[in-house]
Amino acid sequence: MTKRDENAKTTRRKLLDAADQLIVERGYENVFVEDITTASGVAKGTFYNYFPKKEDIIGELEREHFSQLNAQINEISDELTPAANISAYLANFMQITAKAGVERARGWIRFVAVPNSPDDKWTYDFGKVSDLLIQLIQHGQLEKETPVEMIAQVLSMQLYGVIFSWVMNKSIDPQKAIQNFCATLVEPLIQPYITAV
Repeated sequence: MTKRDENAKTTRRKLLDAADQLIVERGYENVFVEDITTASGVAKGTFYNYFPKKEDIIGELEREHFSQLNAQINEISDELTPAANISAYLANFMQITAKAGVERARGWIRFVAVPNSPDDKWTYDFGKVSDLLIQLIQHGQLEKETPVEMIAQVLSMQLYGVIFSWVMNKSIDPQKAIQNFCATLVEPLIQPYITAV
């Protein structure tokens, strides 16, 4: 890596860290590009070399927050039932979301509500849930005819429904809400497609 590449990586990291902190402190709606560049010590014009618009930094932050969870999709446990594998993914997704805080979740919702590219948050998260189901099929836990798109849509809508409810009403516990969903509805949703052992 050249010195120029290292400097670019450092600048990008400064912008991401500053944006992440400011969103937690003020909320997405109250953070502007100039705030991010001031907090990171980077010229305002430099921001646009890394992120075409403010919403793009939200997408990058979201991918960072979920990168470890999504990396585990290829390492599903054959010792767990398909419902337990799905439930573990959903619970971990919501744990990361809750840990990130309601202000970050509000920023993500805005990012979802106004899709900016083919790689928007909904498309990204829906794709990861689909990948999980595909892994369960490849591991022989779900039938090859499993309607991946339909099940991924139901699971993704549930995740997003809980997050939307939480940001509108902070008294909702998003982790408990997703645990209740997993305990009562994941198994019946996939039951017709579980392979006979």
